[in-house]
Amino acid sequence: MRLKTLITMALVCGAVSFASGNSSEEKVELKNVKVRIIEAEKFYRISEFLGGGENTGRRVILRTTPEERGGTYFILRFSKSIKKLPEDLDITLDFYEAGSTLLHSYRLPFPEERKGTNKLFLGVTCDTIEKKYPPVAWRLALEDSNGQVYTDIKSYLWEIPEDFED
Repeated sequence: MRLKTLITMALVCGAVSFASGNSSEEKVELKNVKVRIIEAEKFYRISEFLGGGENTGRRVILRTTPEERGGTYFILRFSKSIKKLPEDLDITLDFYEAGSTLLHSYRLPFPEERKGTNKLFLGVTCDTIEKKYPPVAWRLALEDSNGQVYTDIKSYLWEIPEDFED
């Protein structure tokens, strides 16, 4: 009798843990962002020299100027595969460069091609920014067509902490 009770309890606990751990309603969150200056040459692969186009491998890459490869890249890491993100999302990126008070803002559609990765390389590849140093302050948001924020993340320097004293 005691063994039967233990087995029943184990099955119930396992079912509850399985149901809570595999919920399809779990939201995909932005976990962290790394900012890197990546030169165009780093994106070339041998297959391009053999007559193929750009081979991104497992990477999902979105660029402000698609024909330009070198620039400042925000490497977004999500909590789950980007395949699990809702359709029709836009990425909003705002940042400040070192030594400048000019705000750079971009709003781009999230790539339709969604490989089974949890990373997205978002490249600011236009000539309007200095490509020597990464931005000092930035914020990123994924928004739906109504402007509702799905998930967002920002750098420490993006806003002055509430407890900051002059």
